Amino acid sequence: MSRILPVSFSLPLVRRIRSGDKVETRRPVSDADKRWPNATLDKATVSKTGDYLCIPDGTAVVIVPSPIKVGDLLYVRETARVLDYPNHGLAHIRYEADGAEAVVSIPERIKFTPIGQCLANGAYREACRTWLEVAAVRVERLHEIDEASAKAEGMFAPPCIIDCPRACEDCPRHCAHPLTRAFRKAWDTFYTGPKSWEANPFVWVYSFRMVDAPSSL
Repeated sequence: MSRILPVSFSLPLVRRIRSGDKVETRRPVSDADKRWPNATLDKATVSKTGDYLCIPDGTAVVIVPSPIKVGDLLYVRETARVLDYPNHGLAHIRYEADGAEAVVSIPERIKFTPIGQCLANGAYREACRTWLEVAAVRVERLHEIDEASAKAEGMFAPPCIIDCPRACEDCPRHCAHPLTRAFRKAWDTFYTGPKSWEANPFVWVYSFRMVDAPSSL
């Protein structure tokens, strides 16, 4: 039976998902050092099936499976603003990624949001319009990403504003790997320290496809 789990993306990435340009996401393998303080994460190896890590922990080996499995359904908790309450138990909301509007039901568990403000923690299940089914899971080092995977992550190399006469250092158009470079910059806006690009952490790689919302929530 599929599990239903929340997932968050920035507004630009929500747009890329909904346009079909983003079909993959990477998330750091987290908290392994806290759960197993004697584990040596930098000496971890990837399982033969590619979907879990084997981490040395003294004389033992810790098996770390992915927290998200193939077949899981993810609902995207994108930013949504309350425009009105047209009736009891209903909210008129606007999805900030593209301005689309919808009238959605409000379960009792959801905290009241004043008109004009955004829903706390983004769209809840009943208000979610973007559902993803996990099609594949693997684990790898962050630096293993290539141009094809960076494209699957929704990256693109913007054209130059002007026809510059030289290859600017920060211009992805002139880079040998423009999509990977764009991904690196995007990654470092979200992660620092041991999860940064420079640290080259292990990451879970999730491939997904957009699906309809389940009939029963």
